Amino acid sequence: MDEKAQTILLQATYPEIVSVLKRSMGKEACVEILRDLGAIAAKTVSEYWLPKGKNIQDMVKEIFKKILDNKDIKIVKEKGQNFLVQDFECRLCWEGVEEEDINYCVSTSAFIEEILNVIRKSYVYLPSVKVSTIKSKAAGADHCEHLIEFL
Repeated sequence: MDEKAQTILLQATYPEIVSVLKRSMGKEACVEILRDLGAIAAKTVSEYWLPKGKNIQDMVKEIFKKILDNKDIKIVKEKGQNFLVQDFECRLCWEGVEEEDINYCVSTSAFIEEILNVIRKSYVYLPSVKVSTIKSKAAGADHCEHLIEFL
């Protein structure tokens, strides 16, 4: 399936999936399931591909570029080692999608978290991370934002 067809399929199904989950299970369970889906996808991808960056920021850039097909991100340093990833081309939060209660791209943060923690199993010098989606275009922000916290 080509990229355009994949995008159309995603844009046609993802809002409906989120809506059904939210209606039938509630907001918290919906978010948990979306995170689980992102983590499951990351486990599958990690069997065939892992980023080769020298540090976590480089790995995150590579994940966005090669797997999430997104080159328009900005990394902003936070307190300590933590940092924000500002995503201006989110594939899950496109124009016209609005969901105030749920950050659509919570699956993306779970995907990144899982991939980085899989790498950590082989390279113990890397810290464990927790990745949270704190803003999304679908929830009304001008860009999506993921906080990467070092544990």
